[in-house]
Amino acid sequence: MRQLEISKQEEEKKKKKDEKKRLKEQAKLEGTYVSKKKLKYAEQERIRIEQFKKEQGIQIEKIKEQLKEGGDVKNTQKKKLQRDIFGNLIREEDKNENENNNNIQNVKQIQEFEVDNWEMLVDDDMVKELENQNNQQNNDKEKQDEYEENNKNVKISKKEIEEAKQAEKKAKYAAQREAIINAQLGKKKGKEKVPIQRSPIVCILGHVDTGKTTLLDKLRNTNVQAGEAGGITQQIGATFFPGENVKRECKKTEAFYPVELKAPGLLVIDTPGHESFSNLRNRGSSLCDFAILVIDLMHGLEPQTIESLNLLRMRKTPFVIALNKIDRCYNWAKEEFESSYVSLENQPKETKADFQNRYQQIITQLAENSINAMLYWENPDPKTYFPIVPTSGVTGEGIPDLLSVIIKYTSQYMKSKMVVKEEEFNCTVMEVKKIDGLGYTIDAILIDGTIRQDDKIVLLGFTGPIKTKIRALLTPHPMKEMRVKGEYQHHEVIHAAMGIKISAPDLENAVAGSQLYLANTHEDEEDAMDLVMNDLHQVKNKVKLSEQGVGVAASTLGSLEALLNFLDNSKIPVSYVSVGPVSKDDIMKALKSVLAEEPARRKKEYACMLVFDVKVLPDAQKYAEDNGVKVFTANIIYHLFDYYTKYQKECIEERKQEIGKLAVFPCQLKIVAFFNKQAPIIMGVDVERGVLKPGTPICVYDDKKLKLGTVETIESNKKTVKEARKETGSVAIRIKGPDNIMAGRHFEQKNELVSIVTRDSIDALKEHYRDDVSKDEWLFIKDKLKKFFGIL
Repeated sequence: MRQLEISKQEEEKKKKKDEKKRLKEQAKLEGTYVSKKKLKYAEQERIRIEQFKKEQGIQIEKIKEQLKEGGDVKNTQKKKLQRDIFGNLIREEDKNENENNNNIQNVKQIQEFEVDNWEMLVDDDMVKELENQNNQQNNDKEKQDEYEENNKNVKISKKEIEEAKQAEKKAKYAAQREAIINAQLGKKKGKEKVPIQRSPIVCILGHVDTGKTTLLDKLRNTNVQAGEAGGITQQIGATFFPGENVKRECKKTEAFYPVELKAPGLLVIDTPGHESFSNLRNRGSSLCDFAILVIDLMHGLEPQTIESLNLLRMRKTPFVIALNKIDRCYNWAKEEFESSYVSLENQPKETKADFQNRYQQIITQLAENSINAMLYWENPDPKTYFPIVPTSGVTGEGIPDLLSVIIKYTSQYMKSKMVVKEEEFNCTVMEVKKIDGLGYTIDAILIDGTIRQDDKIVLLGFTGPIKTKIRALLTPHPMKEMRVKGEYQHHEVIHAAMGIKISAPDLENAVAGSQLYLANTHEDEEDAMDLVMNDLHQVKNKVKLSEQGVGVAASTLGSLEALLNFLDNSKIPVSYVSVGPVSKDDIMKALKSVLAEEPARRKKEYACMLVFDVKVLPDAQKYAEDNGVKVFTANIIYHLFDYYTKYQKECIEERKQEIGKLAVFPCQLKIVAFFNKQAPIIMGVDVERGVLKPGTPICVYDDKKLKLGTVETIESNKKTVKEARKETGSVAIRIKGPDNIMAGRHFEQKNELVSIVTRDSIDALKEHYRDDVSKDEWLFIKDKLKKFFGIL
């Protein structure tokens, strides 16, 4: 009996087990089966999330208490808390989405927390700033409740209610963020920020020797030009004129031309005038607000004047014409620093007549170049006629007028452009220089924005972007030139517009003319690097280096660019460039390809270093002398070019003489008469084609190709000549050749003679005398002589 009961229990257990197995298999097929392990894990996760929410809630309550008590929570802590809350909960949501639907609600609660507790993300003063807006929103909510009460019978779906709530939250959050931004930018309601006027950037342009720098020297009461070699501006310089100095000069025109200066002063850029410095004129004109075009009253419009006019028109830059050197008019009575309007009125009749005559000629020249201009005090329409101001860099006459016209135009017609744009930053690198005690520095023009000591900057270098940190911000003293060496003022912060000098590491390869960018944040740095890389390709295209050529060194990259332009136009190849004092390493790099050749095959004109306005170090000088390298130094580009071209001609002529025996010019001769039939043979000939020169080997033009020898001398009308052509007429020639050849026996008068050419002689002719051989003579070689002598 007992065994029967046991067997029944076992059967029931088996049935339950089979049923459980069947249900398990069915659940697996339907995808609804959950193992005990997974259920246990889900329960653990639920407990862990509950604990996490509890801990975060405690932290939130603590911060709320600190805010209520007026305590401060550091921005970094706030951001970290926000990151922890949002990041962790979103990760929990992604991980357990299918196991616990409550996580979605938790994330929504945290998102609501972001909106409702956004004050933790801003400063306390911003919270106060928005209290009024919150009160206004509460009033709006009361109105909304009243509206809902009146319209409670209207049926609205749950989905529409939820969408409306979400839209309201988004609108509230957007309004609060906008208020934060407005508070940061200082755009508080009812308090519009008064725009700050910046200093106009004025560029001075004109032909070489029109007196641009002299005019500025007089205004500064300095003498920069005396410090420039040859009195020629070879770099771009910037000078800041403080507002009080400008106002003092403008008072002299107040009676008939009143102006009001609102800007801190004027920033004036002086650019070179001579032709090779077109790159620096272009750079200066590209960043100026207003320009002074200096025209020499004595010479009128000149090539660089017209080029400057085209630059200004292309860039749509307004300008005033300074008609300079009025003190050279006949019998001019000078008045130091007087208004030119007053000075002209006080001149005698003959002086006025001389000025008017020259002035009308320049007006005509300007009209021929589509420029309408008129004396500024006679100008009926400043928008139609460009103003002309008579000036003198020697006496200072016209300087008050010039300043008054600039202030009038920039303040009256360019108001919007003359406002400081604090949210923008615009800075252009003008020059790269090596300064004793500072190392490599850059001169730059700060056009917009603010720059500070210790700012991180990015700019373009020859080998790629340069990332560095400003260690010193410098400016010359007011009314002083940036190019002049001397003491500088140190600044912690500088506002636009200003000419500045920046000292920082790794500036030796900086590229003049490139933009300078601030990179104080990681995002700014990435953006700046992208912008710089886009400019790099353009710069590399400008510097064309050859495998063989001269080495070039200059004091600044701007001067280096100008010298390279000059050499490129003169078809002189350049193999290496450097900025700063010339070292032994510079000469080795520049002349590596040349020095590798055998001395006999070396082109001496390329074993050369052209050094502009910098020192050659002693070890570099010794290395150059030991290896036959010529080093030319000069402070004026034109002198440097003259030295090299003279040396180049000497080298080419020397090489011609050394291998001149190989070069044979083509000629075809007709025998006129025999004067001596035995050696040395003397005969009269006519040159039918090509050119006959002493040293030319000749032979009979037939199948035997009998070689007669070389021509020793050529005489025309009993006078020795260096060459004979068809137009020379009949000439007598003396031939040095074998004794066994006799005219009349081995060849006759009816035979023609030609010069003997070879592959080597043709190659020598191509390399050294290409320009001396006419097109017809090359055809004669190709079509007749090469076939006759079997030359490939």
